[in-house]
Amino acid sequence: LLTADVDERDRPFIDQARLRGRSGAQVLWREALPLAALPALAALGRQLGRVLGGAAVAVSGYLLVFPFFFTGMEGMQLSHIIHSLLSVLMIAAILAHIYIGSIGMDGAFDAMGSGQVDLNWAKQHHALWVQEEMAKGRTAAPPPGAKASGAD
Repeated sequence: LLTADVDERDRPFIDQARLRGRSGAQVLWREALPLAALPALAALGRQLGRVLGGAAVAVSGYLLVFPFFFTGMEGMQLSHIIHSLLSVLMIAAILAHIYIGSIGMDGAFDAMGSGQVDLNWAKQHHALWVQEEMAKGRTAAPPPGAKASGAD
């Protein structure tokens, strides 16, 4: 790890690690990489769980489509259990997603119809995009009939 490669905002982290007697390579391998990898592994785990859940539903469904071709009675019973439980969980997740994306969030239907969202909502959910658009000189147009603040 070269000192020139380190951002100034990372300097306290590096300094603290060096106070504990760690070299640049030790800081990289023992402290920086594990801290950077944890969020990536968590996100990968969530996606992998969804993919494996869908694959388990598909495989158990194929076993049910061709009864007793791949497995015996116990395997068919297990396929029924796995297929039904995972399917119910997936249906519940789909319904929750539909609810949160429509009724559960104020202004969701208006945003879907018009393609525009409130600036405060955009800042809260997509702050980097808002910053990029503001840097380009794009501003949000006020809604029709809106008064300037203090113009009561």
